Amino acid sequence: MLIPWLSLLDIGSVRANFIEPIDINKIKTHSPDFSLLVPIYNDLKYLKNIDFLKKYGCRVVLCTTTNETPDFITEIEKICVEYGFRLILCDIGSGDKNPWAIYSYAFFANEKVFGRVTRMIKSEYIIFIDGDTVVKESLTKLCGAMRETGYDLASVKVLPSKRETIMEKLQGIEYDVAMQTRLIYPWLTSGAGMVAKRKTIMNIMKNHSFFFHGGDIEIGKLADMMGYKVGHLPMIFLTDIPSSFKAWVKQRFLWMSGCFRHSIINAHHNLRYPYHFIYFTFVIYILFPFKIIEISKHLYFLPILISFYALLTYLVNWKVRNNWMIAFPFYALFQVLAITWFGVYRYIASSLKSKNLGLIQMTHNPKKVPKYGGNLIFNLSKIALFLFIIGLAASSFEQKLILNRTYQPIEYGTMAKDLSAKISKKALSLAQNAYASQTASVIYIRE
Repeated sequence: MLIPWLSLLDIGSVRANFIEPIDINKIKTHSPDFSLLVPIYNDLKYLKNIDFLKKYGCRVVLCTTTNETPDFITEIEKICVEYGFRLILCDIGSGDKNPWAIYSYAFFANEKVFGRVTRMIKSEYIIFIDGDTVVKESLTKLCGAMRETGYDLASVKVLPSKRETIMEKLQGIEYDVAMQTRLIYPWLTSGAGMVAKRKTIMNIMKNHSFFFHGGDIEIGKLADMMGYKVGHLPMIFLTDIPSSFKAWVKQRFLWMSGCFRHSIINAHHNLRYPYHFIYFTFVIYILFPFKIIEISKHLYFLPILISFYALLTYLVNWKVRNNWMIAFPFYALFQVLAITWFGVYRYIASSLKSKNLGLIQMTHNPKKVPKYGGNLIFNLSKIALFLFIIGLAASSFEQKLILNRTYQPIEYGTMAKDLSAKISKKALSLAQNAYASQTASVIYIRE
């Protein structure tokens, strides 16, 4: 019963507690040699961070499309003149507007149209940032950290700018936990903020599918696949998040579309990361029918399960513990059971509309790195072992085959209780023996 519900908890969070992140405060190098690229299209109301951007003047490059209205182009040109920003108009034809297509055209296609694009983006580092993201620390230090660590691409610590409403508090927990796992999976880059060497990002964008949903993670995954040095720099980028349930659901449809694309459509690429594969591809999606079956058969066990995961979430994510974690399993449960499958629908609709399946294909590979890396057999072995253990705990067929009997959900609770009692009894016995030994020693000395 417990095993299929592991989708409420990523084991990566456990391992992340034992990894010390890079201390940004110890970075001594500063580099002003960067361009700050901000995608903006459809409406200028999405450009909310002008007060932050104006500190960087000509380093800011606003990227939009040639398909915008004349009024939009006029207004954005005024902003660029006022604050010294640069502007790139990207001719994406009739394709869907999304940051990844715009970034790609900013680097390549517009060179033929404007000629000046390559002169505009000649900096050593490129920082991608959303129009609602701000950074309190200096971006020159971020680029200095890239130089000191030798990273080709790095994820950053993206956190909510507000935690006032209930939805913001729950998402805050989600972001805290996600940023912990970046210590394990630094290639899980976010569109809200990431940094890369210019030559690195240009090679990556030559392979990008330009599928909107999950396009930010695709950048990090491609970088890792191509053999670039990918890391995590925990400089805090504060970004806006949905404050209401309705806005949250709308956002998660997009996010879960990207999750499905990476977990199922491109599942073969996840073989490079066995724990990630087990959690996302297998536990969240493949075990979904078993979760529905378990709910229908053992509804009485659900409160125990929720309590168990509330405690486990708090303990496993000790470094970022929060009292709101007591409600987090309900949030995760709804997302796993409902929003996940709306994401599948959204992926299908988006792929049909754009005529793009979002397949990750590494056609440009300057480092000649093997597609799945050199540890494929070892990774497959780990996946097979974990699936065997999951099957032994959750599959009645495997239990009969190996153990000659099946286990009911309540038996797992009984076994856990008995094991806890044995451990407590053993600990008490050891303590009593230690006390008796100490007492005997004292008596001996007195004699």
